[in-house]
Amino acid sequence: MNTTGPNFGPERVFDTAYRGGKKLVFEFFKNLTILSTVSILIIVSFMEKIFESPTHHGLVIWAVFLLALTVLCSLFPMKGLAGLVEASGTINSNLVSVVGLIAIFSFAIAFVLMGVFFSLNFNIPVQSG
Repeated sequence: MNTTGPNFGPERVFDTAYRGGKKLVFEFFKNLTILSTVSILIIVSFMEKIFESPTHHGLVIWAVFLLALTVLCSLFPMKGLAGLVEASGTINSNLVSVVGLIAIFSFAIAFVLMGVFFSLNFNIPVQSG
């Protein structure tokens, strides 16, 4: 078995590992997009059913906006990474990094806002005696 030929050199191993890493990053952004989309659907579907008279609607509006921003900012790196994995193309990694960080922070901030909204509006009745 020839392990020194053109198919088994260090360049081939590096290329395979590089593509594998890019596939993992692609999967991360895909999952972030799915989580954000499902979160928007859950917020829109169940908001009125959970709370009778919610206050601080601005937090929900900002959370939905940030989740939508997460979806949009996740699609850009996914498009670039898909092309990079399929072919030996190039991608502007600085731009992907910035847009990816915007997606990650938007997702995190949206969930913090939703947590604040729920804590301000979730009233547990206190039973006395």
